[in-house]
Amino acid sequence: MKTHPPRLAKATQYLFAFSALFGFACGLALAAVEDRPNKSLQLQVAEKSLALLPAALREVVHRHRESFERGINALSMDVFLLPSARTQLEDRLLERVRLTVQMLDARPRFAEAVNSLGSIASMVLYLNLPEGMDVTKEDIQFILDYSAQNAGDFPLVVYDRLDENLGQSLSDSIKAIRTRRAALSERFWMAYPEMGSERLGNRTNPRSLLFGICSLLFSHSINDLASVWCHVWKAANGDMAGMPTIR
Repeated sequence: MKTHPPRLAKATQYLFAFSALFGFACGLALAAVEDRPNKSLQLQVAEKSLALLPAALREVVHRHRESFERGINALSMDVFLLPSARTQLEDRLLERVRLTVQMLDARPRFAEAVNSLGSIASMVLYLNLPEGMDVTKEDIQFILDYSAQNAGDFPLVVYDRLDENLGQSLSDSIKAIRTRRAALSERFWMAYPEMGSERLGNRTNPRSLLFGICSLLFSHSINDLASVWCHVWKAANGDMAGMPTIR
């Protein structure tokens, strides 16, 4: 058996101890971030979507967590309230995806790319939100706050195997979101009278139409976001190994 000089052996021990301590500290920091109270719906959707990604992409995002969250928080919903503005948001999403693929391709700029992935998270969620000429900023903010507060009680439904649908074009995915948004908007207006009482009360009714709508919004956004992120990663020739087997 090959032996090491005493100094080298001691240095190796120090290096191992430092690595273990650093890994433990990183784990605690990440856990503290993910366990924060009062997280926005945008961040909660993004975190749930991360669990559906290839292992290499999850690792890249975790390494640049701060940049990721800045990207999520950088996009405001205010300018995308009108139905016509949602079409502009669709075009903006397509452009953002193209730019993110460029950042990851060839010489990867991971911090910038992860920031861009965060922006994509907000875009996908906003595309899923109910729309209508009479929808106000206050209505949308209520939906975001209500969903963020109750997200822990929403059942997450993964309705497709992501690795079986990566051949679908991004344009087709956006069309599917648009169709679902129209159906969800109809339900939203049916539930609109409930919103007044929900705003005044402190109790949530899991059987209410509003709760069901927000639950659908939550699951749809997570599935759509994971699909878009995987599209980006695959287009940039990223390693697709380690995707969870979910049927």
